[in-house]
Amino acid sequence: MAVVTVTGEIPATELGITDIHEHILCDLSQNFEAPGVSEGISGDEKVDMTTLGIVTNNPASLKDNLILADVDLAIDEILEFGRAGGKTIVDVTTSEFGRDPLALRHIARATGINIVAGTGHYIQAYHSSVVGSLSVEELAVEMTKEILEGISNSGVRAGVIGEVGTSVEIHPDERKVLAAAARVNRHLGVPVIVHTDSKSRLALEALHLLSEAGADLSKVSICHLDCGFFEDTYLEDILKTGARIELDTFGENFCLHPDYGPSDLDRVKLLKWLLDKGYACQIMLGGDICLKCRLHRYGGWGYDHLLRNVLPAMKRQGISDEQIDIMLVQNPRAFLDF
Repeated sequence: MAVVTVTGEIPATELGITDIHEHILCDLSQNFEAPGVSEGISGDEKVDMTTLGIVTNNPASLKDNLILADVDLAIDEILEFGRAGGKTIVDVTTSEFGRDPLALRHIARATGINIVAGTGHYIQAYHSSVVGSLSVEELAVEMTKEILEGISNSGVRAGVIGEVGTSVEIHPDERKVLAAAARVNRHLGVPVIVHTDSKSRLALEALHLLSEAGADLSKVSICHLDCGFFEDTYLEDILKTGARIELDTFGENFCLHPDYGPSDLDRVKLLKWLLDKGYACQIMLGGDICLKCRLHRYGGWGYDHLLRNVLPAMKRQGISDEQIDIMLVQNPRAFLDF
């Protein structure tokens, strides 16, 4: 068994502190929301200190904010993660929104950080027409090839399936992708990371579809369960299936926008509640950076925010070093090893 990174296989013991959910290079410009006249902007402005307030209020109001394409900048930002003690980043960007396997390999070599790349398909709104035309078996073959041989002709292998998308309602094409992911999980043991919409409560439906198709739910992780104000029973019901969950939007504090929810302190308090319930061994942590405004260069907290700022807040809430090690080291190690 081993973990497949963009530079090759490594023993799981070499992962160290792991951020389970990021987007180092990505293009989410499809999410652009044309600003209203009252906002006084066109949407074509660049992200800088004069527009930081605008994108903090509505991240989708500037096209530039939705694109991360600067490899040298990515190296600088990820070096800060390493200086804070981080060792591994899981990049769950799929082909639909900017995955660049060769660039990820270059970044990994330049920073010394392990990077695990994803395969599969995001939410249906991002799918090409090809996805709709493929069968479950064909989708599974595509994923298997990217895991065993490499993505396109890059020679860079994927080490995780995801983030596999589900929308506010699970689209038939998303159901196919989930079924294909389950097949590959069953045959190879590769982990699966599932995107859920913050306005929905469809994680249990997604898990049911995966389970029916033969997936090992201990190798399935549900994303973004800290970006909505979910009642406690929903999270516990997910955890009772044996699946893992991610609190993976630390640093996403857009409190005035209706599509963005809790503060980091809210997330830490939710985490403490879950830990007190005994779920430490099913929780993993991340930042889900996919916007320029969240990078240091543009006034954000960067990939090191979780380690430099959030961990002290966790300790102030009574979360122990042992629990932190379980979530940042032990759980990702078990999850990513196949």
